[in-house]
Parts: sequence; C-alpha cells; structure tokens
Amino acid sequence: MINLLPPSAKNDKTFARRNTMLLRYVWLLVFLIVAVGLEFGGTEVYLAHQRQTYDKQIAGKQQEIAAFSNLQDQAKSANARLKAFKGLVTTQARFSVILSDLAEHTPKGVFINSISLIGNSSSAVQIAATADSYQSVASFRDALVASPRISSADIENVASSNNGSYIANLTIAYKPGEAR
Repeated sequence: MINLLPPSAKNDKTFARRNTMLLRYVWLLVFLIVAVGLEFGGTEVYLAHQRQTYDKQIAGKQQEIAAFSNLQDQAKSANARLKAFKGLVTTQARFSVILSDLAEHTPKGVFINSISLIGNSSSAVQIAATADSYQSVASFRDALVASPRISSADIENVASSNNGSYIANLTIAYKPGEAR
C-alpha cells in the first residue's frame, strides 16, 4: 500500500499508533499492578488467618505442657521415693537369709530365743539362745563361725538356769553384703 499522505499527517498517524500501543501497555501495566496487589493482599489475609490458627494451637499445647509439669513433679517425687526404698532394701538385712543360715548351723540341744538386728546388713546381730550344756553353746558358736556368710561370732555371756540349761547371748557379724 502506498501512503500518499503529507509528511506531517504521516507523523501524526505514526504517533497515534505509538500512543495507542503505549496506552495498551499502560493499561496492561495497571492491570498487572492491581493483580499483584490483590495477590499480596490475599496472601497477607491468608497468613494472618494461619497465624491466628497456629497461635491458638500453641496456646493449647502450652496448657497441655503446664498440665504435664504437675505430672512431671509427681514423677520426680515418686522416683525419689523409689530410690530411697531401693536404698533401704539393699542395705537392710533379710530375715530369710539370716534365719536359713542360723537354722543350718544350729546344733541339736540349742534353741534360739530371740534375734535382734542392729542397723543394716553390715552391723551385728544379737542372738539369745538356750542350750543343754556349755559345750552346746561353744559348738553353736563354732558352727556359726564356720558359716561362709558370717565373719565373726562372739559369746557375750553364758548363765546357768535353775533347770540345768544354759542361757547364752551371742553376737554375730555378717560379711559385708552377705545378709542381703
């Protein structure tokens, strides 16, 4: 196509096309700015909603943790009591061990009247016994010394009673850890 317009009209037409294109670009730019602004606004609203939701969840979890702190204190208290009980059990002498050891090493003619535990398993045990003769008391002491659990056995006193029997008081000491 041949353009026969004068040069000033040609320039006006060229500028009109350029203005039309520029106006389209400006409108497109305005649309893009509005679209990006809407996206940022929507994202801000969504994030604010999510932040509120998570703040509520955090508050709920903190309440659960606060409720568990009481449980934790109770568990620590129970653990301390359990450790104290375990300490007592491990240091205390067991009657079953002492009685079976005494029954195994008590000769005929000797009768145990009383057993007194003094303290923990490393302390002495006092025994009051009645025997038919003085030799029975001595053999009782010798039998106790022969026990692998007993470290020493001492006769504190022997007294003769009216009916011909002898009343003896003995003190025995177990080897460390053997009365448990």
